[in-house]
Amino acid sequence: MMILPFSARLRGTLFTLTLTLLSGCALIQDEPAQVAIVNPQQAQLAQVIHLANSDWPAARWWEAYDDPQLNMLINRALQNSPTMQAARLRISQSQSTVELARSAMGLQATAVAAQNRLRITDKSFSWPYSYSLPVDKNGPWYTLNTVGVGAQLNIDLWGADRARVAAAIGEKKRPAGGDRRH
Repeated sequence: MMILPFSARLRGTLFTLTLTLLSGCALIQDEPAQVAIVNPQQAQLAQVIHLANSDWPAARWWEAYDDPQLNMLINRALQNSPTMQAARLRISQSQSTVELARSAMGLQATAVAAQNRLRITDKSFSWPYSYSLPVDKNGPWYTLNTVGVGAQLNIDLWGADRARVAAAIGEKKRPAGGDRRH
């Protein structure tokens, strides 16, 4: 390590101290004036804004014409419309998503049963049996049965499953023509 002369060391320290002090300086500006809060009764939005649904026709507007043929045609079109079928499918899919998200919560039980049969011949690998049992062409059958029961409890300490269910319910309540962001 090289020892610097006193003056060079002092200059370096003063330079560092000066930079440190200057870095603490900041321009402080006056805060802008607070915006006055408007009382909702003072806004009078209904008189200022023309609402889009004020002149909108009724949901079943064609019934005002009292024409049975028009009623039949529009009802048939609504029932057989591909967009209506797609909307029904989206609703069904949303309900299934909610049910699937809810199924991960709480207690889950499982049961399993299996049977495996194995025939040992003189051509097959029969290591466990080859030393103690003679194997002929029609060797013995060995059966393995398995039966099991299980249970799992999902406690959901951090609320991940509850959030998943809430998101699925929100997706279900979203309007059919709404924006889908994935």
